[in-house]
Amino acid sequence: MAGGGSVLFVGNAQGYTHADLTPATNYYYKIWTVNGANEYSAGVSTLEGTFCEEIIFPLEEGFNAKDISSCWSIDTIAKVDGEAENEPATITQVKSGTSPDATPNEGTHMIQFNSVANADGNIMRLTSPQFSTVGESEINVSFAWHRDTQWPQWVDFMTLQWSTDGLNWSDGPTYNRYHTVTGWTQQSYDLPASALEQENVQVGFLFTSKYGFNCYLDKVKIGPPAAATLVGDIELSPITIYPNPSNGLFKIKAEGQFEKMTIKVRNLSGKLVYSEESINNKEFNIDLSEQAKGLYFLELRYNDKVFNEKLILK
Repeated sequence: MAGGGSVLFVGNAQGYTHADLTPATNYYYKIWTVNGANEYSAGVSTLEGTFCEEIIFPLEEGFNAKDISSCWSIDTIAKVDGEAENEPATITQVKSGTSPDATPNEGTHMIQFNSVANADGNIMRLTSPQFSTVGESEINVSFAWHRDTQWPQWVDFMTLQWSTDGLNWSDGPTYNRYHTVTGWTQQSYDLPASALEQENVQVGFLFTSKYGFNCYLDKVKIGPPAAATLVGDIELSPITIYPNPSNGLFKIKAEGQFEKMTIKVRNLSGKLVYSEESINNKEFNIDLSEQAKGLYFLELRYNDKVFNEKLILK
């Protein structure tokens, strides 16, 4: 239809079900009535978002859309109106930015905090979806952060935070906008031990305006350190899993030489339901008979490689 969009339904039904939607996506709807003279009403519009998918590491977000994913949230922590020329503080996804000039580190969009326009003292937080760190020995947060050489006396900044309940936040490092060199940098931070073995962890990017220049963030990745080589297709690896689907007992056979294999199984919510280390044992069993029927995710690590597979418990 003109201006974009698609016609979903034409008729006189009192309801309509829009199915097969993409997770974590915003949808804009408008409905009109029409009479026998083909005259249309002004219509009613609404915006709705779909639920997030269950988080399986790594959690990656490139912010490559017009609107921020419904899985991420934005909160105003401190509001300062300032002078008449100041604008309200906002966190948005943009294709490019000015003050300073910047384009996305990757993809089509990036996060912009408009600290060039909102008053000194405004604070906003961009918050990730919840994820589980149960069974993880390390969780790393990496992201692209833009720096520039302007206004060293008004240094806008972002503080990396984390929370286990969404209410109480702990501060990590602070990243200044101002630097002696303009451009994107790759930043990385390991969450502390107190953020591990937790069911509902979130990472926050807390932006603080000093009324200097805009702040830009892009390419966020959260998960275990990527030290191993990922082999996506288990059929191409020296690993055999059978039967799959299974009533609860999965047999695994490994070929080749290795000293230690680490086995982890997670449910759809990312919770660790099985963990074991096998020493010089090429055949072993995974017993999920006490778990609910459904889909599980298997991770095998050995010889600096990671093998992933889906397990179906019937």
